[in-house]
Amino acid sequence: MKKVILLIIISTTFVFGQFEDIGSSEYNFSYKDGKKIGSIIKSLEYQKQLSNSSWIESSSYKKNAPVYQFDRELKQGKVLKEKDYHVKKDEYDHIDGSLWYEYHLNVYSKYPNGQIKEEGSFEKRYGGDKKLGFRPVLGAIKASMDILLLPMDIVDGDGLGHDLDEKDYLFKDGQWTEWFEDGSLKFKVNYKGGLRDGQWDEYYKNGQKKYGGVFKGNTKKGKHAEWYASGWIKEYSVDGVVKRSHKESEQAFFWNAKNDKNYQAAYALAKASYSEISNPSKELELESKSNPVSSERIYETFAFTGEYESYANSWYVGQFITGWGSATVAISINSRYSASVFLDSSIGWMNGSLSYDGSYNLGDKYVWRHKNATNNQDDIIFYFNDSERAIYTGGGYRMSRQTSRSINAYEVEYIFNCKDGKCTKD
Repeated sequence: MKKVILLIIISTTFVFGQFEDIGSSEYNFSYKDGKKIGSIIKSLEYQKQLSNSSWIESSSYKKNAPVYQFDRELKQGKVLKEKDYHVKKDEYDHIDGSLWYEYHLNVYSKYPNGQIKEEGSFEKRYGGDKKLGFRPVLGAIKASMDILLLPMDIVDGDGLGHDLDEKDYLFKDGQWTEWFEDGSLKFKVNYKGGLRDGQWDEYYKNGQKKYGGVFKGNTKKGKHAEWYASGWIKEYSVDGVVKRSHKESEQAFFWNAKNDKNYQAAYALAKASYSEISNPSKELELESKSNPVSSERIYETFAFTGEYESYANSWYVGQFITGWGSATVAISINSRYSASVFLDSSIGWMNGSLSYDGSYNLGDKYVWRHKNATNNQDDIIFYFNDSERAIYTGGGYRMSRQTSRSINAYEVEYIFNCKDGKCTKD
């Protein structure tokens, strides 16, 4: 006897272990103008039939859709009248030539204290292909097309090939809502033919959201998140792929940059500093954030990084225009802010500064000024063209390269400590 009981328990766990379902295993509904109460129960028998069906090709229904049935005492729902249910779909709606749609039925479950626990609706589908006169014809057509693909032992005497009983199969469909015993919201979810489909939201008893995301045919779509009861983020995924997960002790939360006044202030300062950089090679990026203020879901410390290129260890020769004609000029780039210029052999190389002055057709404009100059009278203009890896003089002459051009990349970092939307640079 013990062996039999053990076998039953294992079998039940195995079959239902395939199907994700929440809520009750039994629901009630009213009929005959509310004078009678009927019940719907989860069906291990029908679940097994659907899972093993060779006729039903939809793997979603066979593997993921929990099946319910009318309580036996209701004679498979035949006592219900039209006023007891409502029709939401075309009566010819079917799944693989079987599981024909008939109607929707509103149901509920209650706690012992009378408080409503769940409310939702089931769609009733009829197994087999003999419910209406034309359905055997459709079944025969399907059977004639697939007959060679179906095992002979499932083809019945009428040649219709059905292996589902002509009974009522019930699937959760539409929006379902569940409450805790005190009346607070527990979950609000959507089903389509027994499968999770649409927005899915669950809550803890304290009102904190527990889970949120959209499903399509029981598959996670887009962004999904799960929280601890404390409000800290537990897991974040996109299209079913976990992007990050946290222990509750980490006290991680979803952060919205637009709502963080400290970040907005730090970013504005970092962007202003970065705009002064000559020849930046990438956009300013947020490298890290730290020192969270959990109650406000903001941070106090931010690190930004950027990158610039320098034309180091190379020199160029070309023509440039002066007030009295053309002359030869050579330039050697020392750093991103300085360069040496050669104009006259009697003077030699002159040291000076480089300052960025905008972007033009020839390239980024830089102005060279002698280190001892007090005005812009002797300034010399150069254009640095990244796409051509070339330098032009102010007169538009392309300078010839005298050595291998070397471009070095350097990273810059800005760290800010903020409080109440005001930041200081570290």
